[in-house]
Amino acid sequence: MSLQDIEGFEQVVMEAGRVLTRQGYFVLAITHPLNTAGTFAPARMGRDRPFVIRESWFERRVLIREADRNGYSMTFELEHRPLQVYTDALATAGFLIERIQEVGEPDHEDKWSRIPLFLHVRALRP
Repeated sequence: MSLQDIEGFEQVVMEAGRVLTRQGYFVLAITHPLNTAGTFAPARMGRDRPFVIRESWFERRVLIREADRNGYSMTFELEHRPLQVYTDALATAGFLIERIQEVGEPDHEDKWSRIPLFLHVRALRP
């Protein structure tokens, strides 16, 4: 659950492809791109409020998020990356994607809740 937070993650994926033996597996989990694509509408509708995407789903962009929790203020710099950015990096590194699993429903009441996405890939290079 950290690949989405690594700047230059494509080099990390390339290195994994380089060191894995043929038919070796690389299983990774990232937060679903939905987590950075948009936000839920204001709480006027409670748990049934719609999810709103105001900017392009398909373009990478840097996001700055500020949060307060238990008296601590935090600033996060992250990047929205559509799923294709990850799949392209895996394919370029010589991986075959065998399975993509979307897991769970978001907890709309918990702003820290993140939807995970699991990718199971197999190395094809010798």
